[in-house]
Amino acid sequence: MNVAYTIGRILIPLLFIVSGVQKALSVGAIAQMLADLSVPIPEAVLPLLHGFPPYEALGYIIAAIEIICGLMVLVGLKARWGALVLVVFTACTIIFVHHFWDMAGDAIMLNVTEALKVERGRPCDRPKFDTPRGRNLGSGSVSTQTPPNRVTEN
Repeated sequence: MNVAYTIGRILIPLLFIVSGVQKALSVGAIAQMLADLSVPIPEAVLPLLHGFPPYEALGYIIAAIEIICGLMVLVGLKARWGALVLVVFTACTIIFVHHFWDMAGDAIMLNVTEALKVERGRPCDRPKFDTPRGRNLGSGSVSTQTPPNRVTEN
């Protein structure tokens, strides 16, 4: 039991830290994805940005949350608070990015898998999925087909 706890306490925060660093290195791609998804940004926040593009600011905030809270959990500095922030962050990501409840066909399962999986990657590594509202999730070419490296069940 202690071995599994230790491994989880190291590996799960590392997933967030690595994902946060990748987002920090590609803020433009994150900002474009957030803008394409029309993620809401409160009007009261815009004057505080002093002309800084709002979706880029949100991209930096997202990267900072993943890195800082991942480090908090990893080193044990207010780990429960860091974990709570990561849980809320993950829930918001599912709500604002992975709209699998609005989709049909194969896009549902692909987005549910993407929303609930532990392994995380850069947004530009993810396929796009069409939604009934005409929005695309992820980046890359528009496709609802199963990628060649995935196995489908018959």
